[in-house]
Parts: sequence; C-alpha cells; structure tokens
Amino acid sequence: MANLKECLAWKIGLVSLTCNVWQAGNQDAYFAITGHWSKEVSPDKWKKHSTLFGFTQMNTSHDGVHLG
Repeated sequence: MANLKECLAWKIGLVSLTCNVWQAGNQDAYFAITGHWSKEVSPDKWKKHSTLFGFTQMNTSHDGVHLG
C-alpha cells in the first residue's frame, strides 16, 4: 500500500476509477473499486497500470438505494 500511495501521489485527478457490483450464483453480492492510469517510462513509451482499491461483500441487494 505504501508503494501505491507513493506512485499515485503525483496523480491527483489523473486516475480513472471504475466501480462494479455483481451477484454470484449463490445470491452473494460484491462491490469493487479499481483505478487505472498510464505513466510515461521513456519518450514515446507509456505503461498502463491498474490496481484494486477496495473489494467487499455487500449485506443487501445492490440496487440504487443501497449503493447510494
């Protein structure tokens, strides 16, 4: 986590967040937040990065009211 904080310290406003909710076949619901960004490693060469910021099992259905 420390490496991630250091890597993203200069990325304020430059990380794209993705949220996803899904339900497993056994009716368990899950919620995840991922981040995506690119970093220039040399002239004309970029590297894509992604990380999982959070993942949790939800205790209720994942309708708009509960997600809000």
